[in-house]
Amino acid sequence: MKKLIVTAFCMGLALTSANLTAATQVKTTIAPNSPTDGRQIIKNEELPEPIKKTLASDTYKGWNIKEAALVTVSSTQPATPAAAKSGTTTVTAVPGATTTSTAVATTPAVTSYYEVILTKDKETNNVKFQRDGTLLK
Repeated sequence: MKKLIVTAFCMGLALTSANLTAATQVKTTIAPNSPTDGRQIIKNEELPEPIKKTLASDTYKGWNIKEAALVTVSSTQPATPAAAKSGTTTVTAVPGATTTSTAVATTPAVTSYYEVILTKDKETNNVKFQRDGTLLK
């Protein structure tokens, strides 16, 4: 009987440790850039004129455009104060006690910039421009 109990106990420990090991393993996958991440490859001719003028200046003389992309980044920003005030409500739960709550509306703020990969001999330079041709900081 002791052998049966010891065998069952060992089997239980083996199964428990196998489950714990399987639960702690994390599979990490790095996905390449997909069209849904807000990066859209564009042709060099599709760049805005201010960016073309900046790239034609002496600063970028000798550099060739390897790739150009329009990157769109969105984040949630609080709405304007006027919109936030429109969500104010007053609730009276108990006679004589008043609670005021303000619902702040959020709107997605969309920011876009142009990313240009430049090459010169064996050098590569990744430059980010705003729509008006200035460098993005």
